[in-house]
Amino acid sequence: MKCKPTNKSRAGFTLIEMVVAVSIMAIIAGAAVPLTTRMITHQARTSTQEEQTEITASVGRYYADTEQLPASIGALLIEPAGVSGWTGPYAESISTDRITGLMTHQVDAWSRAYSVTLSGDEWTVNSAGQDANFGTADDITTSIDVTYLRRERTVARLKILNQAIVQYNGAWLEDDPLPAEWNSAFNKLVSRGYLPNDSRLANDGWGDAFQESPAGAFPVVQVESTHMPGS
Repeated sequence: MKCKPTNKSRAGFTLIEMVVAVSIMAIIAGAAVPLTTRMITHQARTSTQEEQTEITASVGRYYADTEQLPASIGALLIEPAGVSGWTGPYAESISTDRITGLMTHQVDAWSRAYSVTLSGDEWTVNSAGQDANFGTADDITTSIDVTYLRRERTVARLKILNQAIVQYNGAWLEDDPLPAEWNSAFNKLVSRGYLPNDSRLANDGWGDAFQESPAGAFPVVQVESTHMPGS
């Protein structure tokens, strides 16, 4: 009796099949790693930029209260010595970075400390980015210019002062005119109750004394800021 051959399923893979499978997996992995790295970098940059936006907004609130720009991000979180008007913290940093031990708003998404620069009215927070080197194209930078805040404060104070001057002159111009020197004129307006006893009103948003307009006028009929002449 003759036996017919039967087909039996093979168990396992041949060496060639295994080589091909490993090669395919290597190709997939090679393509996936750069893509994953780019995604992580993109997320880190986005997170850092969003945090910097929050920080600069906090700087605006800090300036509104203190009329100063903070020397560091830490000044937004913990009240610095010798700064009046501070009502912070101005940023919520409820945790510390596990690598550096700094508060979260003090480091970027790579756990590297931000640097802060001040130039005139401009306050800038800098991240070295992924390459960890400041001054390269990889840096992430966000700035706030408080000039507009200084202008707003100056305009508001000028409105109060010039209204007080008009009222005073309407009552006292002949009997007791305001002196030409602004500091003396300001003190008289305070003593007669035309202005509150707040020394900040004597200066503009830049911290400089207002001046008579026209300069040296007697009696004083109007004041202006040297930073905003004619306002």
